[in-house]
Amino acid sequence: MDCLKTDSLTLRKVNSLFLGAFSTILKKETLYILLNNLLSLINACSESEMHTKITYFNTLTGIAKNTCSKHTEFYGNIYPAIINYSSVEHLKKYSTSSTEEYDASNELTESVLNLLEIYILKLSKEVKVNIKSIVPRLLDLIFYDPNYSYDNEEKSDSNKMEVDGDYNNYDYDYEYG
Repeated sequence: MDCLKTDSLTLRKVNSLFLGAFSTILKKETLYILLNNLLSLINACSESEMHTKITYFNTLTGIAKNTCSKHTEFYGNIYPAIINYSSVEHLKKYSTSSTEEYDASNELTESVLNLLEIYILKLSKEVKVNIKSIVPRLLDLIFYDPNYSYDNEEKSDSNKMEVDGDYNNYDYDYEYG
């Protein structure tokens, strides 16, 4: 797994893609060892190793794209990490940090959400058990925007678009019917 720790972003991406493709020929037991090793590496990373975590999650995503049907037993192991990094709390932790750290935390959350998307689409039976905790987190992420001020909505009408003409009586069936 040292190949994923190189300083070169290009080499990390190539190695990640390679592991994703290579995983297709692995037996389930060997694949399970690879997945658990990646998870151990994620858990061993310090907070400052955000880009390394991103690489590991992107690698897991690449592997999941090709071998997700074999991940039924692994999903329970990765779920806590998915929940940890796909939350508004994770993003808020870095909201006062430097722009680079905040951008990296956003990228990490995005990487985790990509993995979660694959699991939702391909392991729906396993994910269904956790759906009550996943959906509220995803909704929180959708509505979380630290740069948006909700106070100005009622005060300012300058953002409202004026429309000429009466579109309430428009017959849409004419064009599409």
